[in-house]
Amino acid sequence: MTALWLVFALLILLAFSFIFWPLLPFYRKNKFAHSIQKQQNIAIFHDRLHELEQERNQGTLEQTTFITLKTELEKTLLQDAQDQDDKELKKIDVSSLHWLIAISLCLTLFIVSLGMYFKFGRSDDLSISQAIAMAEQTQTGEHQSDSKTPPPNMEKSIALLESKIAQDPDNKEKLFLLANSYAAVNQFDKAAKIYEQMAKLVDPDSDESAGLKGAQAQALFQASEEKMTPEIHNLIKKALTIDPFEPSSLMLQGIDAFISNNYKHAITFWEKAKKKSGEEQVVRFINPAIKAAEQKLGITPTQVQEPQNQDSSISSSSVTIDLSLSSTLKSQVNDEQIIFVFARPAGGRMPLAAERIKVKDLPIRIVLDDTKAAMPTAKISSVDTVEVTARISLSGQLMPQKGDLFATVKNVVVKDNPTLALEINQIVK
Repeated sequence: MTALWLVFALLILLAFSFIFWPLLPFYRKNKFAHSIQKQQNIAIFHDRLHELEQERNQGTLEQTTFITLKTELEKTLLQDAQDQDDKELKKIDVSSLHWLIAISLCLTLFIVSLGMYFKFGRSDDLSISQAIAMAEQTQTGEHQSDSKTPPPNMEKSIALLESKIAQDPDNKEKLFLLANSYAAVNQFDKAAKIYEQMAKLVDPDSDESAGLKGAQAQALFQASEEKMTPEIHNLIKKALTIDPFEPSSLMLQGIDAFISNNYKHAITFWEKAKKKSGEEQVVRFINPAIKAAEQKLGITPTQVQEPQNQDSSISSSSVTIDLSLSSTLKSQVNDEQIIFVFARPAGGRMPLAAERIKVKDLPIRIVLDDTKAAMPTAKISSVDTVEVTARISLSGQLMPQKGDLFATVKNVVVKDNPTLALEINQIVK
């Protein structure tokens, strides 16, 4: 957001420069003054030439003398024109009225620009979207999944969204953002209420209504510490009555059946949920859940859709990190400052495995594997290569700040279970 306002300020200053430029002392050699001087020289030339012609006509000036004087007069005019280009031209006086007009134009431009932006711009939406993007990383660092306190940027964005919705309570786009924001900071009970509010704004018999009921049931399930309640069962029933393939409801039914040791029913629900689930959700949650249920049923590895050796390879995927701090940077940190160590997909932002330590723990060996998953459905074993980063946060914030110390290794092949020697030796600029 700061960058946006800096760009605006630069554009306003650029506009001001066009207004004030003609009034600045070094500019006022002025083309108008140059033009006036030339006109005066030409007028003098014509006057003198007219006098010579009169003298010639009166017989007081011979023709040869007239031609000589006329030639000298033309040479003088030409020389004056050339000299004028090489000399500093006189400055036009700038009065207080000129400055008053320029300042008035600048103030008008500034006020009109701000007014139009606040009326038609979307700075609030930009702040909200940035905070929502940052919420993807709140599963690590100071605001891990057991934290009930939202990070400052999310707290501000949630308050902003709440004020916007108070003005426009039927704005489904902002309601959806608010629900996701609540879920990102683990305020699932509030997220459930927003989904319930949204359900009242759509056709009760539509797939959208079923999806919102499923989302509400999922939020309530997480709010109840992953325990099924009569309210959740009721929402699941309503959602599946409208849309028998509503994925959130089917996944919850599968979880409920699995907890009750009814593994066959769990597999049935999860297989059915695949129809409308996204590919990532299928790969990261549904397929591993089905495999776990099949193992509970004692299904042999050959009956499992994916070969056991592949599963064994995936489950053992890890990255071992021997982490240290460059001796040249030790003076810039203290023992209590936080170090975030995480692995994320190449080109991605969501950490797949993460750990938080303190500077005083260095040097240390850290193993990032599926037990360090930032989210149950996003694990390091789900990808082939990762980018490993260790960052000392001088501010204590999860997002990188200027002056933080870090080290990064890219294209780490997790199936090889590599061991990395990672030295924190760079500074965020």
